[in-house]
Amino acid sequence: MVFANQVNVNQSEVIEFDLPNNLALMPITDNEPTIAWSYTHPELFSPITSGAIRMRNGNTLIAEGTDVTIWEVSPAGELVWQHKETTVGLFWRVYPFYADDAAIRAIGLE
Repeated sequence: MVFANQVNVNQSEVIEFDLPNNLALMPITDNEPTIAWSYTHPELFSPITSGAIRMRNGNTLIAEGTDVTIWEVSPAGELVWQHKETTVGLFWRVYPFYADDAAIRAIGLE
């Protein structure tokens, strides 16, 4: 999964590629990845430093780095929620933490 910065002018896209299982064994002409899923939105744009990660519920968590916005998007491309940070800064990735995660239990936030 990649965050493609500036696919078009002022437009970014998150793309999940499906790679062949036997990538190393295939001839160079047969190992092209296919697009398994993609998402874009008129307000999704960052020229640098952004990322995306698939959550265990199947949704995708997107970090729009220069606009400091977090997006959660369903597999159908529906915006589940969005948070825009009001502070100045950059981030390139966000990670989900689940209530049953050992890291959450270790600091007593259950």
